[in-house]
Amino acid sequence: STKYDKDGIDVVFLNNDGARLEHVVDPAVVERTFREVEPFGSTPTGMVLDEVLRAYVEQVEDAKATRERVKPLLVLVLTDGRADDPDMVKDIIVEMAQRLDEVRAPPYQLGLQFIQIGADPDARAFLQELDDDLKPQLGVRDMVDCTPYAGEISPEFLLKAALGSVNKALDG
Repeated sequence: STKYDKDGIDVVFLNNDGARLEHVVDPAVVERTFREVEPFGSTPTGMVLDEVLRAYVEQVEDAKATRERVKPLLVLVLTDGRADDPDMVKDIIVEMAQRLDEVRAPPYQLGLQFIQIGADPDARAFLQELDDDLKPQLGVRDMVDCTPYAGEISPEFLLKAALGSVNKALDG
């Protein structure tokens, strides 16, 4: 991961008492954590996105005043697609997109990649709405991509998903 970002990655688990890793540079740590952490309970996707995105967008807004640059952020969300708070998920994405538009942040400033594990059709429809409908219906920037996935979650897959979000040529 340091090949792409020397600061490493942060990992937040939505439904495991807020288990969190920060600035991880060793892929083995991520792989081990994915094997050890067992999801349970609810899926507060909107609440966690609100926490992560709001803090980041405030940084971008503050930097605008001082003409500083803030490193772009890519958020990968591995999910069955069944958020407990779907309206909040949509609302926070729309609000953050509007705020980024207001400060004229570059289109690549923030990206959200939802990876749907499983094949729940209702969940798929919700994620597809986030991906396809927010820009044409609400006029906000397109910063969401959604990908269904039925294979094994490996470090290689996560890297491809992350890079595919940044470089559309890798998507596919």
